[in-house]
Amino acid sequence: MIWLKKDGFDEEIIMSATFGERLKRLRKAYELTQKDVDTFLVNRSRTALTYWESGQVVPGAKNLSSLADFFGVTTDWLLGRSYVAYTEDSVVLAEYSAWRRIEEYMCVHQSFAALDLYEVYISKYMDIRCEYSLASRANIAVLLQLYTAKNEVLQQRREAWLGQLEIIFKTDEPVYILEEIDS
Repeated sequence: MIWLKKDGFDEEIIMSATFGERLKRLRKAYELTQKDVDTFLVNRSRTALTYWESGQVVPGAKNLSSLADFFGVTTDWLLGRSYVAYTEDSVVLAEYSAWRRIEEYMCVHQSFAALDLYEVYISKYMDIRCEYSLASRANIAVLLQLYTAKNEVLQQRREAWLGQLEIIFKTDEPVYILEEIDS
């Protein structure tokens, strides 16, 4: 079972977490605002995200898939139907999403400041698949996607994300934003 390091909730609360609580904790783990998620992921009103996080409404299939692909988690976990947040498939979808965003970004900007790290990631991908946990791989995918943000506020955080990616790739040590906890 996977949950956020900084929350310190006990197992009973974790197991009863709703879609809204899980989405909010994922968003906060990456220090994203509702507006960041809105502009970067779902292109909906911030009000929709507020309703999702409060549990008043659950997003449609397209937005649910976008959220799961971005964070590398399963839709069943997001919906509270499973205690398994990451599967090989969910992480591969996040990695694919990151690769696609980077290629789109490079077509427009002709450069990618984290290109060296991205190339290391691609060249070591098979080793990373074997040596890194699913949570760590999902975190790498999220950080790479965030790095392509067009939003000015998000662009200001690029150095922090680049620093996290450098730690991952230069030390070969996985950096966890999320922590694995046995249920």
